[in-house]
Formats: sequence, C-alpha cells, structure tokens
Amino acid sequence: MFKKFNEFIKLESFGGVFLFFAAILALLISNSSLSHYYDSFFESIVSITFNEIGIKKPLILWINEGLMAVFFCLVVLELKQEFKFGELSNTSQIMFPATAALGGMLVPAFIYYFIVKDTMPIAINGWAIPTATDIAFSLGVLSLFSKSIPYQLKVLLTAIAIFDDLASILIIAIYYTANLSWSMILISLVFCFFLFLLNKKNINSLGLYIFVGFLLWVCVLNSGVHATLAGVVVALAMPFEKDNSLGSHLIKKIHPWVIYVVIPTFAFANAGINLTSVDLGFLLNKISLGIFFGLVVGKPLGIVGFSWLGECLQLFKRPTGLSWYYILAVSFLCGIGFTMSLFLGTLAFDSSHLHVFVKLGVFLGSIIAGIIGSILLKCAKV
Repeated sequence: MFKKFNEFIKLESFGGVFLFFAAILALLISNSSLSHYYDSFFESIVSITFNEIGIKKPLILWINEGLMAVFFCLVVLELKQEFKFGELSNTSQIMFPATAALGGMLVPAFIYYFIVKDTMPIAINGWAIPTATDIAFSLGVLSLFSKSIPYQLKVLLTAIAIFDDLASILIIAIYYTANLSWSMILISLVFCFFLFLLNKKNINSLGLYIFVGFLLWVCVLNSGVHATLAGVVVALAMPFEKDNSLGSHLIKKIHPWVIYVVIPTFAFANAGINLTSVDLGFLLNKISLGIFFGLVVGKPLGIVGFSWLGECLQLFKRPTGLSWYYILAVSFLCGIGFTMSLFLGTLAFDSSHLHVFVKLGVFLGSIIAGIIGSILLKCAKV
C-alpha cells in the first residue's frame, strides 16, 4: 500500500509542474496580442448532434462540466480506495486530517463572509472559493523538500486535500445549482438506478458504465444540477475491490490523463486574466480580499486551530513524528487553492467581471500561501 501511495504522490507532484506551466501560458497569452483569440477559442460553440438532436455548448463549458466530471469521478474512486484499503481505512487515521480539513474549510469561509458581507449580495455566493486545496500544486511544492521532511507530512497533506475534495463535491451538489428541471432530474435518477443495478448484478463492463454515465451526464447537464456530479455517481456505482476490480482498473487508466491532461486543460482555459487593466482598486476589491485572506490566513488558522483543539480535547492523537511547526507549514501549503478554487469561482459567479476578482484573489492567495509554507519548510530543522 505504501508503494501505491508513493506512486500516487509522485504522479500528483509531477502533475503540479504541468499545471504550473498551463497557468503561466494562459497568463502570457491573455496579456499578449493573442488574447482575443484565446477568449474567442474558449467561447466557440462545440456541438454533438444526431438528426438535429444534441448538445451545443461553448468549449469552456465542455471543459468545466465535461472534463471536470472525469476529474471528480477519479476523486471519488480514490476516496473509496483510501477509505477501504488506504491511509484512511480506520478511525484513528481519519480523525486528525478530517478535523484539520474541517477547520481549513470553515474558517476561510467565515473570513470571506466577514469581509464581503457588507458589499453586493451576490458576493456572498463565493464563500466556498477559499475552502479548497489544490492537491497537485501543494504536493508539487512539498516534493521540493521531500528529503528533509517526515513522510507522515505528505500523508497528512494528501488526506486533508482528499477531504477538501469531498467537501467540494458536497458543496456543488447542495449549494451551486441553477434552476432545476424536474423532468431531467427524474430521468437522471433512472440512469443512477441503472448504474447501481449494474453494480448489484456484478456486471463488470467498463464500456457499459461509461455509456450509461455519459447519458446521465447529458441529463444532469440539462437539469440545472452541476454536470460534474454525474462523474461522482459513476464512481460511487463502480465495483471496487482491492486489486482487480473495475474501479481500481479505471483509476490506473484515467489517473495519468486527469493529472497531465484534464487539470492542466482546465487551468489553461480558466487561468487567463488580462492584467493590463488591473489596478489597485481590483486588488482591494472585497471579493479578491476575501479569497486572499481566506487562503493565506483562514487555511492555516483553521487547520492548526481545529487540530490543536481536537488534541486538547483528546479526540485523537497527533500523527507520530509531526511537530506543530510542520503542521503549520503544511497548513500554508493547503492554502494553495488554485484549480479547485478557480472551479468553485466559475460556479459562484456568472459575471466575467467578477471572475477577474476571483482569479486575482486565488492567484495571489495561492502564491503567498505557497511561499510562506515553502519558507517554513526550508527553515525546518532536519
């Protein structure tokens, strides 16, 4: 299991490099003479039709609701793996990172709300943006210090990020929904039932799961519920045992694609921001400030505060070999929200004008949190 976990960390860490270059490339293009082509490309209409029946959506939507459905499918499959056979397979291993993650979500959300509550009402919709952790970026930074830090620190960061992803799924399902089409929801439930029936009957046809999953995605897309949740349902329905199950096979197949294609593509499509028109007023906007302080202050305060309180109340014991200094350092790395924060920002606000504030807050907050965490790890006594 430790071998598999090491492989997971290495893949995620190296994926952070691809993610970094995708984001930088998007920023460079958005601030060049090619910016118009960049915007037009992602707003171009892509359609899948048969006899004039089908889906016509902008390319950015196919990425944000299509490719990201694959991402969330992988997240849930890995959650199932960790809860059944991995680092989160018993209560003693779960409680510390779960409590830390809870604090790392509640405190940033409160800080964001406190900062924006007196501005326009729509700003409050972004409360979830600073609650996220980008596992690829954060593990990528942590890997720079792999020779000088305890192995348990990597496990802790990964576990906190996994719980963050789980919370993001719940937030999307409960909070970020549009006007609902009950007819589409009912049809979606039929496909959900069929997926779980396949599991019940021990049918191990990956093609069949993917086909039904695609039909489910189409229905969810047109229901008002965010279409990425179709990926969650497919993963939950997938048969999963320790080694040769359909779920473990799918993880091996799609994990590299998600890390090296899906997430960098999302970053490239969503990280573009024209900085030529950005001034001090943009930086001091309450949405930008709420996200920034949520990531830089809220994340470490929530993670360290809740985990310290839990230990004081004897709810759990701190992982062996981890000092509070190391936990503080990793709590700042958890403030690297980037991919998931940007994704939640696209759900929170429809206005492209507000997206500028989201991107500024996410970029600056993630960069500063990553720098502080790196400095703390660099100064740690080996």
